[in-house]
Amino acid sequence: MKTKQQIIETIGNCHVPYVDSFHLNGVNYGRSLFNLDWIQFLIESPKIIFDIGCYDGGDSIRFKQGFPISEVYSFEASPTRINMLKNTSAQYGINVVEKAVCEYDGTIDFYESLIDRTRVDAQGSIFKHTDFYKNKYPQVFQNSEHVEVPCTTIESFCLHNNIEEIDFAHIDVEGAELNVIKGFGKFLPKMVFIETLGDEMFHGGTKKEDVHDLLLSYGYFLAKDLTTDRLYILETIVTND
Repeated sequence: MKTKQQIIETIGNCHVPYVDSFHLNGVNYGRSLFNLDWIQFLIESPKIIFDIGCYDGGDSIRFKQGFPISEVYSFEASPTRINMLKNTSAQYGINVVEKAVCEYDGTIDFYESLIDRTRVDAQGSIFKHTDFYKNKYPQVFQNSEHVEVPCTTIESFCLHNNIEEIDFAHIDVEGAELNVIKGFGKFLPKMVFIETLGDEMFHGGTKKEDVHDLLLSYGYFLAKDLTTDRLYILETIVTND
């Protein structure tokens, strides 16, 4: 086990250059600021990785290529995006889950978004965009009509798929962070990298401080703060020595 001090020195002080995409086999994929070395440092050989709100599968591909023996589950709520992910999943060996992730099992309303009213993009959400969001990102057009999509909790998904533990969860769900976390149940990922844009962006969306407080109450500590993106580590996988 690593100590908190080792984590702070290695991850907390690590410089993270801004990179939002990468090119692979003739395709540009989106990527987050998460550094794969952080998994290697803390877990070494992860077996189960969840990419929740996977968009085009870019981060899922990185996780699978970085840790080939792991099972990568890519959750996506957007019906249009799911169709685009079919080829990606077959090509790179990731498991696409055609569901939103939240605090209950069933169905949920989802609003897809377009860039310049043509290209389906990553800003789809279960919450409507605020005026602040619309002014900040005028190129993003959110559909006024919702689609009903299936949803699951992390706990239910793990129980139904015989998953005993989650090594890492990458969460980018456009305002629904609390909804996802509340569905962890007993399946607390060892590492959580989560984007929280703030409640000013979504009607009913998550506040950054509420995400922080809930994760701390579940036994996590903050290991890396990149403003909108944060890395949390489960206390039980580190030592205080």
